[in-house]
Amino acid sequence: MQRLIEGFKKFREGEYPERISLFQDLATRQEPGTLFVTCSDSRVVPELVTQREPGDLFVIRNAGNIIPSFGPEPGGVTASVEYAVAALGVEDIVICGHSDCGAMTAIATCQCLEHLPTVAGWLHHADAAKAVNDAHSAQLRRGPGRGDGARKRHRPAQQHQNAPFRRPGSRSGPPYAPRVGL
Repeated sequence: MQRLIEGFKKFREGEYPERISLFQDLATRQEPGTLFVTCSDSRVVPELVTQREPGDLFVIRNAGNIIPSFGPEPGGVTASVEYAVAALGVEDIVICGHSDCGAMTAIATCQCLEHLPTVAGWLHHADAAKAVNDAHSAQLRRGPGRGDGARKRHRPAQQHQNAPFRRPGSRSGPPYAPRVGL
């Protein structure tokens, strides 16, 4: 904890005074151009890897950089996506994965997570994406021209289960979906 306190003091005494106009501007408004969804893994630092300034990115972080399908269930991820798109008007949405992701490894290898029931429940939001990926991988192993039906059969599940936005004219999804060009 002491290292965090020292870091905050260093920011307040050094970085903040040097960039006071930026921080004063950000105190009353935000206009990020990009919604950046990434893993909560401590090794991923969105502003560092993208070389962006404070206020440039609207960041959502969670285990596995997962965006649940649109629905009324409580949760900050879909609410944050809605806010970024509908209220802030972000122009770009980036879903950023990373190497050695524990969440994606657990999903890909079907690891037992009985000792982490909340994590296991969260990762189920990626079940449809895993099914699509598994079907695609199987089709690639079979070779070109074979198994195309399996890939087409799974595509609607992917769109329904793991896409928070819907194409214009669809009957489900948030009202801001057409704005993001899906």
